[in-house]
Amino acid sequence: MTTVGSFSSFISNATPRIVAALLYIPALIALGGVMKYMIADLYVNNLRFGTAAFNAAISKAAFIKIAFCSLLAFLPFLIWTLWFSGAVLLSVMEYVQTGGHITHRVDYTSPYEGIFKRIAAYVSLIIGGLVAKCYIVVAERNYIFGNTTLSDNVQVHSNLKLGAYLMLLFTNTLITLFSLGLAVPVGQVRYARFMANATQVSGDLSLLNVQAHGDTARSAVAEEAISALDLNVGI
Repeated sequence: MTTVGSFSSFISNATPRIVAALLYIPALIALGGVMKYMIADLYVNNLRFGTAAFNAAISKAAFIKIAFCSLLAFLPFLIWTLWFSGAVLLSVMEYVQTGGHITHRVDYTSPYEGIFKRIAAYVSLIIGGLVAKCYIVVAERNYIFGNTTLSDNVQVHSNLKLGAYLMLLFTNTLITLFSLGLAVPVGQVRYARFMANATQVSGDLSLLNVQAHGDTARSAVAEEAISALDLNVGI
């Protein structure tokens, strides 16, 4: 049985850690947004197609906003996870706080109920993380493309949708699993086609005075470095 005194003491002891987490998590999210901005600004504003330069008018505030919106997308899944495994987590935290003495017991109506709730909690976290990550990819790509020009004459656009992007990843995963990995190239082609269809270019292309990229690129070192560091934003 859970006593009121021990539970209140447990909550009061955990309060400083909860407050620290509430302060630390937003700061960490904001820092992540700033880092994403720095990477995108460094990469896009130093990217050229032949002799024509890309110019991206992007801001830190937009990336920080995207980072916080991804947290909001993840919160429902986190709440769902805590609803499934809240009692178990409370027992574990109390075990650590009291040095092995647990007053909060978890009673299940079925021997499989605890296993089911743990599995449901893990699945909820995985799906929530996937949704949050995909939202970041979609939002950042649309924002960067929408604020990028080539030689100040050609405007790049992206109309990527979160639902369609999630469905693409889901179907590609099924294709890869059921083909035992043999259809990985099919998934890569579908992904490339999807990204190409979500990209548009507007402006007077006749004003562009560029050489072919292959004629001006002296080596592939820069492209290989971009690939190794995972800095590519899809342009």
